[in-house]
Amino acid sequence: MANTSSAYDTLSGMVVNTQAAAIYAAFERSLFLSGQMIPTINVPAGSYTAQVPLVDGTVTVDEAAHGGDFATEELTLSQIDATKHEVRAITYGARAVLRNIGSPDPTAIGTTIGHKISAAYDADVMTALLAMNDNTPVATAGDLTMDKLFLAASAIRARGETGPLFGIITPAMAYQLMGDISTAAFGGGDYQGEALRNGFVTSAAGIQIFQSSHATTNGVIFGADAARQAQFSPLAVTMTDAPTKLGMDVVGSLAQGVKVIDEKRGVVLTAA
Repeated sequence: MANTSSAYDTLSGMVVNTQAAAIYAAFERSLFLSGQMIPTINVPAGSYTAQVPLVDGTVTVDEAAHGGDFATEELTLSQIDATKHEVRAITYGARAVLRNIGSPDPTAIGTTIGHKISAAYDADVMTALLAMNDNTPVATAGDLTMDKLFLAASAIRARGETGPLFGIITPAMAYQLMGDISTAAFGGGDYQGEALRNGFVTSAAGIQIFQSSHATTNGVIFGADAARQAQFSPLAVTMTDAPTKLGMDVVGSLAQGVKVIDEKRGVVLTAA
């Protein structure tokens, strides 16, 4: 018999490869875990909440004419804590069994765990974003069209948002929007080729637009500072003996939370 070995010869080798597969699957299949749309705060171990101040919080700016100086007591004392928000940790866990015989490859189990955890997290993020109601929703009765995107963007810009805007829309809305973009009025744009890339639909009205199965009825347009994510413990995988199941328990976990901290930086696109 040949003398061979693999990464699965030891428990540590199995854990490393299974965890790597879980992390890869989670980040590849999530719109939010990477932090590109919603900034992520890394929270020290042992914490359950993260304190996040508003970007436009209660900070007073004083001015001195002709390049004058300020005495310390002349500057207004601002209480940033008055406009802070708490992002609370939510723990996501998924468990599977790696049997001694007849079980899938450990990395396949890791991929499934990572996919399921990221899907649960993305669903919670979408729930939070779609609950924004500070701005008047933009009704897309009929189809989602370019003029409705511009209306949503203008509502956010008028409230002081100058940063990038992102949109998450339903697959049906994506179909409607691309039908509008593909008309002669937008035939010369750069949108049509990019619309075929994964969940990315197009860049229009200054908005990077994506479609997601987690947006089932309504969509949302928002600025990056509308919400914050907080990571309390990164995605990790542990394995323990499960003698009664003739194998090992594989448990994946993630502790992360999200909260909308400034509703004026978002607009919900309602299908009604």
